[in-house]
Amino acid sequence: SRREAQLRPWALASVVLNAAWIWSVQFDALALSVLVISVLLAVLIRIMYILGRPRTGGWVEAVVTDVTFGLYFGWVLVAAFANLYAWFSAAGVAAVETMTAGVIGFLVAAAVAILAAALSRGRIAPALATAWGLGWIAAARSG
Repeated sequence: SRREAQLRPWALASVVLNAAWIWSVQFDALALSVLVISVLLAVLIRIMYILGRPRTGGWVEAVVTDVTFGLYFGWVLVAAFANLYAWFSAAGVAAVETMTAGVIGFLVAAAVAILAAALSRGRIAPALATAWGLGWIAAARSG
């Protein structure tokens, strides 16, 4: 379909960027990892925009593309915030280690996920993945 053809180069870019992000984290290049995951998030925002167009493949297309990329977007959104906070913390910005900064980041990520669900005509996958990721972060930080 035309929608899938438009999606293809962006999907490939997301795969390459995801691999680059993993490598940057493995090599402890925190600043580079923030840059790479930010570009990856921008690519996934573009993908979510493309997925907002009408589907032609029925429920199979919805599951294979919309749900998959929605979950991927939500996960990357949480990872981007966590990565950014880790970079700030490593750089000595003590303010990001406060409860207030954590709550602000949590609320901003949740708001972006809700906005993504609203702008994508009610697709819930981005919000579910974001909620799952934020839940794990909250559980890990609660002691």
